Amino acid sequence: MIEIDVRRLLSSFAKMSKQWGIGESAGNVWGFLLYEARPLSQRQIEENIKFSRGLISRSLTRLVDLGIIEKFKKGRESYYSSDISLVGGFDKIMENFLKTEIEPVMNYLSKNLNRTEDETTQEKIRRMIGEYEKLVTGIQVFSKIMKRYSSPDARIPTQAEIVKVFENHFKSRQKSTDGC
Repeated sequence: MIEIDVRRLLSSFAKMSKQWGIGESAGNVWGFLLYEARPLSQRQIEENIKFSRGLISRSLTRLVDLGIIEKFKKGRESYYSSDISLVGGFDKIMENFLKTEIEPVMNYLSKNLNRTEDETTQEKIRRMIGEYEKLVTGIQVFSKIMKRYSSPDARIPTQAEIVKVFENHFKSRQKSTDGC
């Protein structure tokens, strides 16, 4: 049987998680839960990852809050598990990014568009709103693709299938704007 270096795997998760904005320690914890594929107590996670209790606790709380892992009681002890795939977890992170980072900026820009009388400033704000709308659309399309292919038995989509999801997204957006 081939042994793998779990530390190397967790290091990869840590790097991805840092780039995705959830932190390296949370990435280590999530990666370990995915690797183990069974519910674990905080103590079991601590023993294997060798992080402090506080760091593990903060990481678990962050992951639960994002909906990436679940917490449940078994007797007097809390257990944690990740029933979500890496792809599904990334999708949850992107949903959170839209809600916490993008939507507030778009609301701020929209709210201030008509507060200024300077046409140059209004045009700059409109341009930025357009840029954010493109980003939102890209994330929404990507999210649809991720949801479709996040189950463990899903195969990797073809380029034609990805294009179809993208086209369907724009058709549904067009119908909703035409109906207004």
